[in-house]
Amino acid sequence: MAQLQDYCYQSESTYFLAETRNFWVSICGGDAPYTYVGVDKQTGDDIRLNLSDYDSSGEYFEAINGDYTYYVILNTTKGSFLVVEQGGEQILREPLLDWQ
Repeated sequence: MAQLQDYCYQSESTYFLAETRNFWVSICGGDAPYTYVGVDKQTGDDIRLNLSDYDSSGEYFEAINGDYTYYVILNTTKGSFLVVEQGGEQILREPLLDWQ
């Protein structure tokens, strides 16, 4: 397994890092988490969004970009996942391989 990648800016705090089969995820912020960063491992394309919701225990993060909603969900009975929905339909669900 590769080492987790941190895509937060140097001026930000890193709250959470994760890896799925196809993506790196960073949750960044200041006094509280406020940014979701997702990076495609194959293309290097990235998206940086303001968090729309999060759980203070750090087990749930949500960011919205138009019709797309990105979720990082930890410690469910079925595991921990990166989920992307478009218009309320799930279009991606990848288990987290590693996180901190």
